[in-house]
Amino acid sequence: MAIAAVKLGANQVFCVDNDQQTIISTCSNIKNNKVASQITVLHNDEQEQLIKMDLLIANILAKPLVNLCVYFSTLIKSDGQLVLSGILHKQLEVILDNYNEYFSDLKVVKKDDWCRVSGIKRYL
Repeated sequence: MAIAAVKLGANQVFCVDNDQQTIISTCSNIKNNKVASQITVLHNDEQEQLIKMDLLIANILAKPLVNLCVYFSTLIKSDGQLVLSGILHKQLEVILDNYNEYFSDLKVVKKDDWCRVSGIKRYL
């Protein structure tokens, strides 16, 4: 997703993962696509390097998304955008309940059993 973001016009992208093998693979793909100057790859332990962002995209399971809701809200600038995917239809309600406190204009796109949720950071 980071490579696609750069190819679509993002100036700076941060990738965060907790799996070292995924980080190694991501770094290799970034180098092969010649976008290393625009993408920073971090392990979860290095999250203090993150800056306030205009857009946060997360493609993970519902339980981690719920656990990360408050944290994600601190990373996104006011009026910044959030996109969440990897959500099963039966898990949608709990995601919406949690994220509604911090994000407005929540929109859902469904495809088969999967959902994507997007929204705008509320002024708090």
